[in-house]
Amino acid sequence: MKQKGVRKHWNLIVSILQSIFLLIVASGIGLLFQAWNFKESNIVIVYLLAVALSAKYGNGHVAGLFSAVASTFLFNYFFTQPYYSLNVNEAGYLVTFLIMTCVSFIISTLTVQMKQSAKIAQKNADEKQVLLELMVELNHAKDMEDVAKRSIVSFNKYLHIDVGCIHLDEQGVLKDTYLQKSETGFVYKEIAEYDDLFLFLKDYDKPYFVTEGFYEFLIKGSKEVLGIMRIPIQNSFILDNNILQVLTSMLDCIALAMERIQADAKHLKFKEEANAQRYRANLLRAISHDLRTPLAGIMGTCEMLKKMLDDKEKEYELTDGIYKDAQWLYSLVENILSLTKLQEGKMQMSCQSESMDEIVGVALYQFEKRSEREVKVQLPDDIVIVDADAKLLEQVILNLLDNANKHTPKDKSISIYVSCSKTEVKVCVEDEGEGIAEQDISRIFEMFYTTSSKHSDASMGIGLGLTICKSIIEAHGGSIYAENREDGDGARFSFVIPRKENVYVE
Repeated sequence: MKQKGVRKHWNLIVSILQSIFLLIVASGIGLLFQAWNFKESNIVIVYLLAVALSAKYGNGHVAGLFSAVASTFLFNYFFTQPYYSLNVNEAGYLVTFLIMTCVSFIISTLTVQMKQSAKIAQKNADEKQVLLELMVELNHAKDMEDVAKRSIVSFNKYLHIDVGCIHLDEQGVLKDTYLQKSETGFVYKEIAEYDDLFLFLKDYDKPYFVTEGFYEFLIKGSKEVLGIMRIPIQNSFILDNNILQVLTSMLDCIALAMERIQADAKHLKFKEEANAQRYRANLLRAISHDLRTPLAGIMGTCEMLKKMLDDKEKEYELTDGIYKDAQWLYSLVENILSLTKLQEGKMQMSCQSESMDEIVGVALYQFEKRSEREVKVQLPDDIVIVDADAKLLEQVILNLLDNANKHTPKDKSISIYVSCSKTEVKVCVEDEGEGIAEQDISRIFEMFYTTSSKHSDASMGIGLGLTICKSIIEAHGGSIYAENREDGDGARFSFVIPRKENVYVE
């Protein structure tokens, strides 16, 4: 602020000296006109011209007012009788002096106004040009760092000072360094108290704040702070109201560019993930279709061989093992096909009124063909009707039973319970295995996620069955969750779906 005041006073002194010079020149010309017997009105015009030039090239109103008053005294001194004196012999000259002073002042005022208007217009044009050049530059930016670099160049060009920029990356993480322009290019500098700055920005709602050594101007997006432009605190004298307005507009342009970069990055990531998912689904579907036919043939052949062999023979045991492995693979293929159909929205749900007893019964029948394990069943005394796709719910229950079977020792049993209220039906499948590890509970329904169970049969799973269950239940407007049993060892898988209230039987 002190530097700004010194510069202002110096400009005023220079303006006064310029005015004095112009008045001396005007007086010299006037003396020549007098020697050539020109009329006094011509000399007055010369002084008026000097006043106008002083106002135009000097420091505004001060220089103009000084010239207006000084020109009147000079005209009186040199060109009215008695010459070289401020005395006036004729009263008419007083009127002349008054008119001359008023005219000089008016000319000075008008000249200053025109000068200021031209200055404002030029300034507005320069500011618009700065913003236009910045927007053009930012339009060519490829990433967040490129935006920061181009912004720094524009700020340097406009303010003629060194600035720095802290910015978020495409994932919304604040950089722990800031960029600053150097003679050779750009350099990275460490940010002091990085963590504190990041937390501070989240709740700060003013356009800028002051830290040790910097004015920190926030680059605000529509939802969050995207970065900071840093101006050294020793350059604060340039930050008047007009410049602050321009800086605000520039920061808005930078914020828009950064949001565009982030949106483009998210769109590209989404597109890549969609393509990868589509490729994976196509691959799985193709493999599944190619495996179904030979697996069915293997299972059919194994069944024929088992009928031809004695169950005590070693060949029977080997054939039975092949049959079970083929059956597991066939079930896996069916799950893969179901999953790809669900993900692509190609699985058509055929919902109608179905008895929950029948759905559970069919699932148990299918499970008994795969395993000899005992299953305890508990159903409501009354008929429970649900509006659902029976085949899909059968697949859910069968997958839950298969999952329980994989994680339960051979000498233990599995239980299935069905309960209901007026608005929903709940199905629980319980096992007597080792339970679910804490780190697995939150991720157990994720695709291709397998638990850390050490049970031998658990290694057969690849993490699709439970994912399919979740997709089917959610498609029915229900929910599914897993937990460890509180009444003993093992896990409990439960799902809830809406029921038809109008057929509820007390």
